[in-house]
Amino acid sequence: MAAFFIGAEYVLKNVSKARKRSLFIQQMNIRERNRGRRLKGQEKLAHTLALCHTIVERVC
Repeated sequence: MAAFFIGAEYVLKNVSKARKRSLFIQQMNIRERNRGRRLKGQEKLAHTLALCHTIVERVC
């Protein structure tokens, strides 16, 4: 019976580690997705500024 409890405790520790690992991976995925969105926004802004800059140069 004691071996069963030791085994169950071991399983629970592994489950706990797996949950922590899963949450960590989810957080990393969210961070990476947000980073991609931020970069995409910066690219759009840079593109807009470049277009405005070229228009101003042509007008001048």
